[in-house]
Amino acid sequence: VAFVFAFSMRSAVKLTLESRTELTPTVQALTFRTHRKLSFIPGQYLELDVPHRHPDARGTRREFSIASAPEDLPLLTVAFKEVPSKKPQSSYKKALAQVVPGDTLAVTGVWGDFLLPKRAMAPVLMVAAGIGITPFASQLRHIRLAEEDRDIIVVYVAPDASELAFREE
Repeated sequence: VAFVFAFSMRSAVKLTLESRTELTPTVQALTFRTHRKLSFIPGQYLELDVPHRHPDARGTRREFSIASAPEDLPLLTVAFKEVPSKKPQSSYKKALAQVVPGDTLAVTGVWGDFLLPKRAMAPVLMVAAGIGITPFASQLRHIRLAEEDRDIIVVYVAPDASELAFREE
């Protein structure tokens, strides 16, 4: 276990938080600056390590869909929903809430195969609800920045128009 931990920390990409933005009343975006090369394909997700004292059973790492496009690097954005509820927040969410611009965290991996079809002429239907729009935001932003021509229909539902994140994409 110690070897795996040491190896993963050596291969981790350090990030510095640049900004925290409220996208909707319940969704926040975190934009980081990468300290070295980080590669991803629009639609993938990353594992973000937020070290903190007394982590709960789930530990110090969670997965987040990447909301930015590869063209945005070295800036990288993830988004998450904060749900005010009766049950207490996890130790991870509490620690993430304390992260401020200038703080350094680490990406310990990038994975996922929720990708656009390789054939650009293939029509695409994107269906999302709430924060589920995040991987599509990355893909749509990439398509716009790469000036690709694709046939895409987006169906996006939310309980209220104020909860539609990434509207500009």
